[in-house]
Amino acid sequence: MVQIVFYFQITTNGTGASFVAVGGLPFTNNGTLASIAIGRRDGVDGKLMQGKISIGAATCNIWLYDNAYPGTDGAQFPMVATYYV
Repeated sequence: MVQIVFYFQITTNGTGASFVAVGGLPFTNNGTLASIAIGRRDGVDGKLMQGKISIGAATCNIWLYDNAYPGTDGAQFPMVATYYV
């Protein structure tokens, strides 16, 4: 089992419109279920964020709590996730 805590900030949002992807996780998710991440969009409005690490992936895709795109200028992403390797 691996627990990761990560933080990043979007200074200027680009052309993304679906989700924010964080690649390069330290291990691939080799569990039997997709894993989730949880966080908060700081610096803008404090909305809850959710992330998903699919089976066989080393990338976390992130959406707002309502599945909306989370990227915006100045958004800060403190998040935590747990998954199995």
